[in-house]
Amino acid sequence: MVQWNILMALFLIAFFSKALVKWVLSYLNVAHLNRHGGCVPEIFAGDVDGKTLGRMRDYTVTGSRFSTTEDLFEDGFLLLFLLTGVFVWFDGWVRSWRFSTTTAGLWFSDQLKSTLISLVLLVVFLSLLFALMRWTPGTWWLWVWLVFSVFQLLLSWIYPVLIAPLFNRFVPVQDEALRGRIFALMQQCGLKAKEIYQVDAGKRSRHTNAYFTGLGRTKRIVLYDTLLSAHDHEEILSILAHEIGHWKKRHVFRQILTLELFALVLLLGIHALVEWPLLYRTFGFAEATPYVGVFLVVILLEPFLYFLTPVLSIRARRYEREADRFAFECIGTGVHLARAMKKLAKDNLANLHPHPLYAWFYYSHPPLTRRIADLQKMGKT
Repeated sequence: MVQWNILMALFLIAFFSKALVKWVLSYLNVAHLNRHGGCVPEIFAGDVDGKTLGRMRDYTVTGSRFSTTEDLFEDGFLLLFLLTGVFVWFDGWVRSWRFSTTTAGLWFSDQLKSTLISLVLLVVFLSLLFALMRWTPGTWWLWVWLVFSVFQLLLSWIYPVLIAPLFNRFVPVQDEALRGRIFALMQQCGLKAKEIYQVDAGKRSRHTNAYFTGLGRTKRIVLYDTLLSAHDHEEILSILAHEIGHWKKRHVFRQILTLELFALVLLLGIHALVEWPLLYRTFGFAEATPYVGVFLVVILLEPFLYFLTPVLSIRARRYEREADRFAFECIGTGVHLARAMKKLAKDNLANLHPHPLYAWFYYSHPPLTRRIADLQKMGKT
């Protein structure tokens, strides 16, 4: 049986604090949108009509309600799993029978593919994790971190050429004029990529996007076909200049470095706690088991880590502002990027009226009205 002690109390306080903060932020965001969502921001005047604005508002409200309901079920399931002895029973079952996983019930081929790929990667990584915990009990956290780092880099390298093509069709950009202008822009910015591709993203969604992917020889630029059909050449070049800005400002490298450092600290924390007897007694386990300990430590830390979200969001927004500035300096104007953002807002049904606290906590990009206003200010300085 679970034990009600200081560890359990700290976990529950953090768990319910996280749930409460998420609910409050979601409530504030929806309430703010309901109060102001009928008013078109001045920056979007003439670009967004009342009907489109209503669709944007409804999209955000519906998505927020769905996320709140989903969080409620996930949190309830997790508490039941931990506090009612189900996890203890599950551990006993695992000790008695061979473990198997099935993909029955998946209805779509891309879901099946993603499940199989995720399963293979998860099995490989967890097998290495538990093997290293057994072989090198004192330093396993360091070896696992090294394996994770190499694994992450390898995955980034093979993703564009082996994994992504399983889900979508990638072909060189068909518009030769645009293709030539993109290569010229890349040369101007000092960036090299072997090819520029367009992807058939429109078969799944009307959302538009452009991104860089891969490392070394597999580095490539990818444009959604929806982006190519919805934007003119000037807008597309401005969007790409923004993405190039992330590379030139070394944002991608910094994000990878942050991930690696976070993984190192997390593994060191798991190493320090995984043999802690109180951890197992608290949740009703009679003896320490590696996979149980890893699971429990991750579950215990997750509510605390949630409150680091604003720190990461603030840094991400700074990166976005730097990339916007780079695009402005590279293109020579922010007019095209601002126009592209307005179209992206309409196509993606973005929330034009996020609550300031919600945006501060969660948003990895500055709110669109703020970004466009900043671009306009750049043109006046």
